[in-house]
Amino acid sequence: MPSFIWDAATQHYRNLHPKRAPEPINYSELIKQTAISYSFPLAVNGNSHPEYRVNVTTNPNNTVNYVKNSSQNIWTYRQAPPGTLVGDIAKAADMLPVYFSGKQTAKDTAQALGIPYLAKLTRSNYANCSSFPGAVIVNSVDPYFPAINSTNYQHAYVTYSTKWDKVGDSRNYKTEKATYRPGDIFLTPPESGGHTYMWIGTHADPNGTVYDDIVAEASWAATWSTALLLPRLHRISSAIRTNGVDGTNRWYEVWRYNGKSESPLIIRSTNTTTVFSNFRATLRNPTGSAALDENSIIDLSVDLTLPVDITGGQRFQLRTDEDGNDPFIFTSVDREVTLTDGTVIAEAVKVGTSKQRIEAVLTGSGQAGDVATLRITMGVKANLTLSADTVEIPLEDYDYSTAFSVPISYVID
Repeated sequence: MPSFIWDAATQHYRNLHPKRAPEPINYSELIKQTAISYSFPLAVNGNSHPEYRVNVTTNPNNTVNYVKNSSQNIWTYRQAPPGTLVGDIAKAADMLPVYFSGKQTAKDTAQALGIPYLAKLTRSNYANCSSFPGAVIVNSVDPYFPAINSTNYQHAYVTYSTKWDKVGDSRNYKTEKATYRPGDIFLTPPESGGHTYMWIGTHADPNGTVYDDIVAEASWAATWSTALLLPRLHRISSAIRTNGVDGTNRWYEVWRYNGKSESPLIIRSTNTTTVFSNFRATLRNPTGSAALDENSIIDLSVDLTLPVDITGGQRFQLRTDEDGNDPFIFTSVDREVTLTDGTVIAEAVKVGTSKQRIEAVLTGSGQAGDVATLRITMGVKANLTLSADTVEIPLEDYDYSTAFSVPISYVID
């Protein structure tokens, strides 16, 4: 056959059967289906909507701590059997085998890539708000996502990764709800608290009844607490639907995976003693003495030195005694930590439930060894009278491994 006839025939075939472009990956659906497969199904509760609090008389399966009283056909809160931990590996494997397997896979992936992950898969690593979506994301779309028990690590990751976009704010829930997609992550920023869950949207219970506003969520709590919950599907809280904040006044940013490619971003921790140094505390406007009381203002300055292997999103914390034994409190912090040329090398916020932690998150700018000043304002708790001559400010790093004791200087006018 002459070549021109073959070429014409080939082109005719191509015209009849054009090569199809690959279907775009539906990341939302991948995340959604993985989350559903790891979770207990919606509660079946007559004609009422499944709410944030589990109705233990009708749907105990998504709680950890309830047993059925057959004689009364209700589920009741149980006491701990001797030597048993709720939500441990055996319980997770028995109640949620797909989730159990997924956690193992996520752990193996994280360890292979050098991503922070808890070494042991304990109760708190199954019934935990952040490690649940961590496993979902690692196993579905983003293997570098921090599948660790820390919403702050996850927030730093999505903030500095080009693969995630902030698409909403729970305080605008009523107007934004229609724009949410399955697989979106509701995640508190550090200054709001520490919690997260995943948006599912419209979903049916086992009887086929369809509900809206459905999320997938797990939560950590003390052993045998009713709030210790393995992953389950339920309707988002009425507080969010009504006011955009939850029952503890936390608000959430909404983040979405976009599938962009980037160099691997790994959020690691670094020994705090290599980052914080040269603490200086000065009593502002002392009134004739070294007296400290609830009206006192203390300016605390701390040198922040950029570590080797700088990564945007690395985070470091200083904390007071959150149990209440420390007489000093953080009142404010300058958000931008800048070099003398104006380069912002970190952003600082007050975090934690009591807001008695200062967290500095590196932006990725600057060079190892660069030094900038973290500026914090502190006060004294009410009904206390102290003296700067006899007391120092006690501070600790994130994991209590390093303690700093800072003397307070003053000049009497």
